[in-house]
Amino acid sequence: MEDKITYRNLLMKMKKIKKNLIKLKHWKNSARFDLNINLLEELTLSFENNSLPYFLNQKNKNGECIFMLKEVREFVSVFEILFLYFEKLDKESTQELNNKIEHILSGPQFTSKETFINSKSRDYLFEIVMAAEFFKLGAEIQFRVHPDVLLKTANDYMVECKRILFGDNEFKRLTGLSLEACKQLFNSKKNTGIKMGIIALDISSIFEQGRFLLKAKNEREVFYRVQTDMQNLHVILLHNNRILDYANRGLLTASVLYTSVVTDIGNKELSWANQKSILAFSGQNPNRARKFLNDFYKQSNADDLDKVLTY
Repeated sequence: MEDKITYRNLLMKMKKIKKNLIKLKHWKNSARFDLNINLLEELTLSFENNSLPYFLNQKNKNGECIFMLKEVREFVSVFEILFLYFEKLDKESTQELNNKIEHILSGPQFTSKETFINSKSRDYLFEIVMAAEFFKLGAEIQFRVHPDVLLKTANDYMVECKRILFGDNEFKRLTGLSLEACKQLFNSKKNTGIKMGIIALDISSIFEQGRFLLKAKNEREVFYRVQTDMQNLHVILLHNNRILDYANRGLLTASVLYTSVVTDIGNKELSWANQKSILAFSGQNPNRARKFLNDFYKQSNADDLDKVLTY
């Protein structure tokens, strides 16, 4: 589950990230980032002055604060890792990452305004979110055009990332985007020589995408409710014969579903949970899922293992 962090700490982290991005000359198209900092600063002051209900009534009529928290949390989780890892990237990864950062800082403020044309900023952010998630699991990461991310552990993996947009037919797109990612992995295999692939899908729009609060008694209830819903979505993929064919042929090693959920656990404060559910495929090789688990989850705790299914 997510570590505790206050609004004030989050604001300080965002301002520090801004300084680092300016040093790296990544501040040309930063409107979305700046808007999030300004709104977070207002939210922080209202909370510290005990005026949060009034502030939310004035500033959160269309979910602005809820959605800002989701995005800010992702910015912080990603960039804190990138600044530590940046010098370890190869030349191609550095060029690709620089390109992605330029896009990430721009784009529409809310996903309800996204189209296939202007969604690139959050598409790239999700690719880096996934790279950061696997980095935290011990993998070395590199960035490419296709596959989106390369992972190096005891074994090498390709990762293709997809996002379900606001307003999509979510369940239809879940399968369609998974198949599209599998095809891209198949094509990338020829160029990289890497035999194992992972598809990652951001399904935040299915849950709330900043529109609604998930009300729960405590954080553990949030964790298990979201995990249950995501694992049910993985069952949908298991009923698609074309996806299973990619798994049985040995290419598709795992599927990752990811979501950001803003929560209300009854303490008059907005919180958040960034969660993922992982389905590891054995296909026709019973050792393949075990190999994946050894590469990424050998030292995991019980909560981490609760996120993993095997087939």
